[in-house]
Amino acid sequence: MKIELGEKYIYEMTCSGVSLEGRDEIDKLLRENRLPRIPKNFNWAWKLTKGKYVGTFPKRISKLFQEKYHRKIYPIMLELIGNIAKSHLHKPTTYALDFTDRFDWEAGDFGDHGSCFWSCHKSAKDIIVDHGGMAVRFYHVKEYLSGIFTPDWKAGMARAWILPAKHSVGSKRYDDYAKIIFNGYGLDTLQIAKILARFLGKNYRRVEFSNCDKASGDLWINGGTGYLLGKLEVVSGPSVIAMELKDIRVRCCQCEKGIKDGEQVISPDNRDICRNCHKKYVIVCGKCKKECWKSGVLTRPGRDKPICGECAALHRESCWRCGYSRWKEEMKEVIVSTTISDEIENTSDKTLEKTAWLCQSCFRKYTKKCEHCGQLHYSHESDPSFGCNCEGRKKEATQKASKEKKSLIKLPLKVSLNGENYMIGCSCPTCVNAQERAERRIQNDRIIPQQIQPTSNILPSPPWNGWTMQYGN
Repeated sequence: MKIELGEKYIYEMTCSGVSLEGRDEIDKLLRENRLPRIPKNFNWAWKLTKGKYVGTFPKRISKLFQEKYHRKIYPIMLELIGNIAKSHLHKPTTYALDFTDRFDWEAGDFGDHGSCFWSCHKSAKDIIVDHGGMAVRFYHVKEYLSGIFTPDWKAGMARAWILPAKHSVGSKRYDDYAKIIFNGYGLDTLQIAKILARFLGKNYRRVEFSNCDKASGDLWINGGTGYLLGKLEVVSGPSVIAMELKDIRVRCCQCEKGIKDGEQVISPDNRDICRNCHKKYVIVCGKCKKECWKSGVLTRPGRDKPICGECAALHRESCWRCGYSRWKEEMKEVIVSTTISDEIENTSDKTLEKTAWLCQSCFRKYTKKCEHCGQLHYSHESDPSFGCNCEGRKKEATQKASKEKKSLIKLPLKVSLNGENYMIGCSCPTCVNAQERAERRIQNDRIIPQQIQPTSNILPSPPWNGWTMQYGN
């Protein structure tokens, strides 16, 4: 029977004899116990009512060995043979199934929760498709026939992967109809192999299956085993199949799905991206007409077309106060006075003026209008004098400093220090000698100076402790 992709099948599997896999296990058990093999022409059905040997399979085996080989099989051995035969019988069941090479379902829809082919080994699905593989999917018959699929209860029941056996390395015995079945979910892989063998009219056999000399590579093979499906002369051959299947696709930088050569698109950052993700995540800048990521575009106030980050930087400024970046249309330009030190020329601090941008919130909170020039200036609340540097502002600052200077203590100042009286600021020999004597007496005799006795309400910090000051006339 030829497999038709996308075709839905309803298959009623009737009861039949022991499969080839079961026969091999029974023969192995007999050899291990030094018993003769069962003849090839023996009927492997579970129960017969006509013929030379009638009854269930174990009873007919016992009678066969007694008459042909004159050997008696003990009940324990007959029980083991019966259990193996039962496990490899095709029980009467109805199945709904299909075959597909489009692996677009979600993990768990067909009993495959936790499958690594939807997480860390996504490339395995592309390897299967690119080498002529497919998946067989099984449905719950009742829900499948009724057509009632809900998000909470879907019709999917089980699935398994299928690969052509002709890809086997070093063997030409496999035709186009020979298949490898592996990684069954929802139903045991052996059970799926039984169903497909009956459905397609083939035989099956358990084989050791590997890809690129291992079962744990990109094409992960559960347990390193699979089931060979084909004609009797094909499945009766070697029980080891090795393949060399590799991922020949490039990976999309967004969804990580495989892209066939020639179908990829270059992303804005020069990476491979599939066409679906390119349509979903990439946009053309409305100003420079270059492609850019949608996540990085911005829209100017009053404009319809978004622009890329590089073009947006030409129309945005950072607030001089809070540092947040905003459109120029949403900000105010003010004059800021800054003080810097010229370390190269080793001069005092200099005051410079520059224009800066403030957001609406900082503009309302930290700007004021100069009373002299009328310009808006930044003025921090902790330093109210930090503002305009115009000529009018300088003149006002000079006048204020002059008034403060005039309010200082006048000279000469009359001083009495440890019995010596003289005037600070006076250069006559009497005052100079008296000051020198007073200082020398403190140093030589270690006389503790008297405490200051202020004679005025306005008194600056004295040059030395022990001074008594009063204003001179």
